[in-house]
Amino acid sequence: MSLQLFDLNDDVLYHIANELHGADALKFSLASKRSYGLAIHRIPAIVWLRREDLDKLPLHRRYLLNGPKPRAQHIEQLVFRVDFGRYHELVDPQAPESEAVAFFVDLISNAPNLRRLTLPETSRLIQRHPRLKDSLLRLHKLSRVEFDGVGTGPALDVLRSTGCSNLRVLSLGYFEEFPGSHYNVTHVPHPWAPLLDVLAAFPRLHTLRILSFYTNLSIDNIGEATSPTFPSLRELFICSSSSTTLDLAYLMPNLQTLEYKTIHVPVPPSRNGPAFSALRSLMFDSSTSLSRCCAEERLSNAYHLRIAFPILCHEPDTDPEQAEQTRLIMTAFRKVSPVFAEIGLTVGSHPMEFWRQIAVDVPRLRYLELRVHLARVDAAHASWLDNIPGALASLPLVGLRLHLSEMPGVDLQMINAGRWHTSDNLIYGPSKAVAKQLYDARVKALKTLPRQLANAIQSLKVVAIADGQSDLDYDGTPPFASPRGAKKVTARRAPIRSSRMDMDEYANQNIWCREPVMALKWWRIVRDGDEIVRMDALRAKQGSRVQRFFEESDLETLDRTVDRFISEL
Repeated sequence: MSLQLFDLNDDVLYHIANELHGADALKFSLASKRSYGLAIHRIPAIVWLRREDLDKLPLHRRYLLNGPKPRAQHIEQLVFRVDFGRYHELVDPQAPESEAVAFFVDLISNAPNLRRLTLPETSRLIQRHPRLKDSLLRLHKLSRVEFDGVGTGPALDVLRSTGCSNLRVLSLGYFEEFPGSHYNVTHVPHPWAPLLDVLAAFPRLHTLRILSFYTNLSIDNIGEATSPTFPSLRELFICSSSSTTLDLAYLMPNLQTLEYKTIHVPVPPSRNGPAFSALRSLMFDSSTSLSRCCAEERLSNAYHLRIAFPILCHEPDTDPEQAEQTRLIMTAFRKVSPVFAEIGLTVGSHPMEFWRQIAVDVPRLRYLELRVHLARVDAAHASWLDNIPGALASLPLVGLRLHLSEMPGVDLQMINAGRWHTSDNLIYGPSKAVAKQLYDARVKALKTLPRQLANAIQSLKVVAIADGQSDLDYDGTPPFASPRGAKKVTARRAPIRSSRMDMDEYANQNIWCREPVMALKWWRIVRDGDEIVRMDALRAKQGSRVQRFFEESDLETLDRTVDRFISEL
């Protein structure tokens, strides 16, 4: 006897619906009236206040708020966005409450099952619209809150008073679009107290993101018995904030992931260290953020290290900027001693001597994800790919994923100098010929590069090559200068990441998740002693398993099981 899906009882179908996301949940909910009631709660509602949406507000209100059973009660995720030009409607105390804001406040009031809430200019919204405060205080099921424009206003006090015992993810942006008396916490006598009180109010908080928190005051009593601790926190993301914000890490004894992103020069450190406790993952997006952690002696061992800014290897070795940046990255690698590392290289004619020292200073390194970018079109760079196997030969790697970025356009110096007038003389013949020569050499090298890497790195067991070149007719023309009528080739993401596109944005994503990948291939290296017997091409799912194995292992498990794991693929 065959069993149909809707022969199952509602409890089973509800459990199935809870595993669906996005488009899948929407399709299931539209299958029937019965499935609608079971799956509609899995579909996020996003409210984006834009000029072109104003005429649709009556329709939205009728659909979500009217009727005996308002659909708003099914909403679990609510994201409120607003065009910059409309901020005055939110924060101007003299302006009457707009229809859009009134609708949004009514929506929150009628959505008791909200799990996620994202608000802009939160403190000013609460001050400007008192009804919003009352609505927020009734939301007891929130598990994810993202408040921007917190400043020193009432947002944190209201959040602490909600009593959301299941809050897991908290994002606080202190920057406000319209600076005022509570623009940021720079001049507040006790800037840490409101934040620490909020963290203490949510004992299940797992992930914290802090944006634009500027203060040169450290947290009092760090390391003493009287200092607060937050053992539930596992992930800390700090963006565009002063280095003293890193003090939060010392209050999180079970912290596993720390990301520090800033383009601003942090204030001088108030003290050095102590070093972070052993972390799972450390991530930096600029030399500024990395240099601050190195200068303050905060770095310690971690399984995973990501450095998003590239090593520059295309200038003379005597270049002071390159020398300082290379020294900085070397210091980070030495102190962190990662097992799994992600880094980018901008290379040219100079071999990558950087890695020889890494082999000496980082004996734990087992898996490397390396993004390689050619800086400019130059005939002297014709053999730039040939340098890679020899440069990495001394590393004790068992896994390597190499990502080759798109080829550069030619004559960039002349374009940047504004010495061109028409598209006809934008690209010159000799430069285009060199570009085509480099591209042909790249295509040829890609066919032999996996074998060269396997020969050079004796411990290597699996290797992947990701190619980001999206134009098969590449001739050096910069993307923004392509001739009219030229066929555009849309880059696609690597299959290995396609299954992760619905992941939480706070989840650990690889550096080239944002990079176009046109081709991704994995190989398993089968050896007999030091001799390579064969190289087996792996399917995409097998490559995904390899990637996940390296991301989720630890050094002891990796060394003990990697041979068996690779052989059983």
